[in-house]
Order: sequence, then structure tokens, then C-alpha cells
Amino acid sequence: MKYVRLKLTELPRIMYSHSCILKNMDPSHRNNPYFELTLFEEGKYRLDMPGFSYLGGGEEYIFSPADVPYSIRNLGERVRQSCVAFFFGGEAQIVEESEVVFEKYNNVVLVRNESIYVPIAGKFRLNDHSAVLLRRIIEENRQGLRYTNVKCAGLIVELLI
Repeated sequence: MKYVRLKLTELPRIMYSHSCILKNMDPSHRNNPYFELTLFEEGKYRLDMPGFSYLGGGEEYIFSPADVPYSIRNLGERVRQSCVAFFFGGEAQIVEESEVVFEKYNNVVLVRNESIYVPIAGKFRLNDHSAVLLRRIIEENRQGLRYTNVKCAGLIVELLI
């Protein structure tokens, strides 16, 4: 399994979020300047990145890092998905599972940027905390009320953890 190592140096800034149903989607080739986390609620899909391919189905997610080309396509009639796209000013790097090293917390150091490791693909449940967080991000971003960017940034960080 591949992971994306993120080193937080600033809060993420939400670009967009939505839920939708895609029907008969042709392969989509992308190389986005932003990060995208997509939860697939139902349907099957195929993800291809340099050095990584994944066949997925309902109740799974993919995390697409910025500036990494990838291709995604439906493998059935339709896919129901929810996603959030955001800009992230920190360092990001794709690593192997063997390179995942969680840093020990040291409360003596005033400021220290800890790395977050996010699997490129994985499982979730429609009623688990991640799905609830993504729905909150979508709703908060849709309303566009006071402090939307700050609220969404906090929720995105919690979602990634």
C-alpha cells in the first residue's frame, strides 16, 4: 500500500466539496494542483497512479495528492461519491507502507510539525466518523457562513488524521 506523507506547516484551504452520482463516466485523467479525498458510497471504480493501481468498490476512499497524475474510471453504470478538494501548503510525498513512521509527541518543543500519513486508498463505513466529517465539510462549505475556511480547515485536518 502507498501512503501520502503530509507535513503540516499551515492550515489546508478548501477549494470545493460535493456529493454526486456519476453515470457511465469515461476514464478521467487528472493532474490537479490540489489534494482531493473522495469517499465512494456505492459502485466500483479503478484508480491508476504511477506505481500504484487499485480496484475499489462501495464504502472505500481514495486520496489524490496534488501534482501527481492519476486516472479514475467507473466500472459499472454509476458511482455515488462525496469529495473534498483542498490546497495544502505543507510538504507532501508518496511513500511505501514500510516508510510510515509515526513521530513521538514531545510537549517540551514549542512548535513541531508532525507528519500525517494518509493511505492512498482504504475502507470506511457510511456511518463512521470520516463519512460524518465529510458531510459536515460539504454542508459548512455550502452554507458559506462566517469562518467557513477555518472551520473546514479544522475538519479537513481531523478527517486526514
